[in-house]
Amino acid sequence: MQGRGGGQSRARSEQELLGWGLGAARICPDPATQCHPHKSLCGPGASCSRWLVVTPLEARAPCGFRAILQEVLDTDLSNEGFPFSTHKLVRAAGHLVRAVRLSFVGELGWELHVPKASCVPVYRAVMAAGAKHGLVNAGYRAIDSLSAEKGYRHWHADLRTDDSPLEAGLAFTCKLRSPVAFLGREALQEQRAAGLRRRLVCFTLEEKVPLFGLEAIWRSGQVVGHVRRADFGFAINKTIAYGYVREPGGGPVSPPGPHAAPAPHLGTWGEGAQPRAQLPRPGLGTGTAASLSGRF
Repeated sequence: MQGRGGGQSRARSEQELLGWGLGAARICPDPATQCHPHKSLCGPGASCSRWLVVTPLEARAPCGFRAILQEVLDTDLSNEGFPFSTHKLVRAAGHLVRAVRLSFVGELGWELHVPKASCVPVYRAVMAAGAKHGLVNAGYRAIDSLSAEKGYRHWHADLRTDDSPLEAGLAFTCKLRSPVAFLGREALQEQRAAGLRRRLVCFTLEEKVPLFGLEAIWRSGQVVGHVRRADFGFAINKTIAYGYVREPGGGPVSPPGPHAAPAPHLGTWGEGAQPRAQLPRPGLGTGTAASLSGRF
């Protein structure tokens, strides 16, 4: 990687991890770091960089990323020692980092929240441990594609400050069936009782038509929403799009299903591809989207 002056910047090239790394364990820079530095996770006053370290289905056994990270982190990475959705302050190559048992791509993985001063030595340690397992670098575009297949919501695209958890299909994150109080509980209860006026829907296209976001969602000659995010799912070999839809008359939106009609299409001027639709949900997986039959 050439710097502005034409010189080689080794530290910069090792922190900007590029490539795809399909079919192998991979380490990816998390683009969310640009907006959310998570300084509290790295320590007071620290500047933090966040990496996703994941393994695809092909690399789960016998040498998945758990085996690679186990050589680098000074903690037990078993399911019992490091359960899903937990985090710890650990040492990696002698440097203090926060390891988070989460993955934005839907596979077994960890996020490493690393102070910037420690990025290069920690990265070198991970790559050295993974060399014998075929570890390669991957880019954030791979993260976007895999997260779209999995159905994970992307902040600033699938989720914004004007979207509610109910509209986004994230009601399971809110304890509405328990007496636990939280900010916005009353508003969500009122919205659920009145019916949703908008709903996030996942579309998949059989046609090989590229989508980039902001395409109109049409039904019966009327625009009922627009695409918030789109990407190609390489595991299912389909274009995937997410967008919020509404009823033109302003009433509650019915979930997509096999008897919902008429079918929508995506495009700019009412002409475009006809997609299949379903409610997005975490754990969409590879194979579920390929067999969708419901139409919005």
